[in-house]
Amino acid sequence: MSLARGLIRALPILILAGGFTSATGAPASSGDVKSVACRNARVARLEFEGVLGYLADQNYCEFPDSEIPVDALRLLEKAGALNVATAKVLGRSVDETFRVPVGMKLSADPLGSLVSEARGGGVVLNVLPEWSFSEFSSKIYVHEIVHTLAFNDGPTFEALRGLRDHPFLVEALPDLITAAVHGSAKMELGEADLPPSLRFIRDENPSHSLDAPFGRYYKLASFDEVIERCKTFARAAASPLANRICDGYASGKVAELERIRTFSRNYSIVAAAYTTPALATPFEADHCRVETENGLVFLENCDPHQFAYPLVSFFTRLEAETGRSVVAEFIAKIREGASGTAEFECRFAGGTLGFGGVPATVELRPLLGAFVGLRESFVSSDRAAFDRAWKEHGFGKLVDLDRLYRNESLSGAAQRAVMAKNAFFSDLKGCSDVYRFDSEACQVTCEKRR
Repeated sequence: MSLARGLIRALPILILAGGFTSATGAPASSGDVKSVACRNARVARLEFEGVLGYLADQNYCEFPDSEIPVDALRLLEKAGALNVATAKVLGRSVDETFRVPVGMKLSADPLGSLVSEARGGGVVLNVLPEWSFSEFSSKIYVHEIVHTLAFNDGPTFEALRGLRDHPFLVEALPDLITAAVHGSAKMELGEADLPPSLRFIRDENPSHSLDAPFGRYYKLASFDEVIERCKTFARAAASPLANRICDGYASGKVAELERIRTFSRNYSIVAAAYTTPALATPFEADHCRVETENGLVFLENCDPHQFAYPLVSFFTRLEAETGRSVVAEFIAKIREGASGTAEFECRFAGGTLGFGGVPATVELRPLLGAFVGLRESFVSSDRAAFDRAWKEHGFGKLVDLDRLYRNESLSGAAQRAVMAKNAFFSDLKGCSDVYRFDSEACQVTCEKRR
């Protein structure tokens, strides 16, 4: 499940998905595609569900262009252009980048584009039932397509080896690439009748620092952000959609907070709490740490979508000071570091080759190397600008978060990966709940391969 910051959707308890998880399934073969517009856009499936004027459960890419509605053709044309622009920022040709054609589904939802996601080798763009092309959010699309590329076979998947679940990158990188594609640090929803404070859900200014209070990054920060924005306009004069969003997040926060507290108490979870004093303290990497009763560590006490604020702000400031965007250069440095990824082969210690012994590969590497490589590629004046932006954005705490990711993430990531590879063994031995299991029967061991 994608929890894209551009959509600010309700979080599962402790973000159990552990970052973006690709759903089962893949887009249709490009051999089924009759539409020239679909082929040009690198789209294998275009579907609609509950959208007025469109057939449900029908792949429009199987139709010739002459039989596809005009707004659907406009959507494909725009998606194709965005795919080309995204590939350029990612540093590869569009054919390389979209080696696997993607799927697109527009699905009616009462919250509209706020709850779009990446799923099944493509993107699900949630829209109001009366959707028209004028309400297509190109920024939400790019965010979700980057998630898709991160898990589809291709150069983006390879470039992100070891970093796919890094808390500072997993949701912030799609926002950064979206900002670079559009030349704007604002993430814009598609619905025209939303108040500006909800329509534009990320501000260009001021700079956003990791020295901000912990409340900026806590797992309920998305709820708090929407609730605060709902106070900036008159509810009585707002559209039904705006009021649905505001009411939903106000009630959802109460329920979600209670679930988190109950879950933490019942499972003996150790993590920084949602209390006024804790939220007011300056953010530290350790605030993201969640420790289970079995001693596993996950970095799930922070909402990874919120790291888009400092990351995009940092690169916006660099562009202002250097006179050019360096996002593509940063992506290139991420790609260069992929060859240095640490690779571990993990398995259940009590498993056998035929029962519970299927190994899983876990990869980790530091994100800091990409920043260091970017800085070293600059001339002296640009290095000075980099250093100023680094200090202004409190990125010394990124170093701490990166260290925590590398030093403490392996055990939890390995447990999940091995459980997924050995589902029958996990169920039989009671290993399926990563937060509570028999430490001896479900012990996972890892051997470094590289």
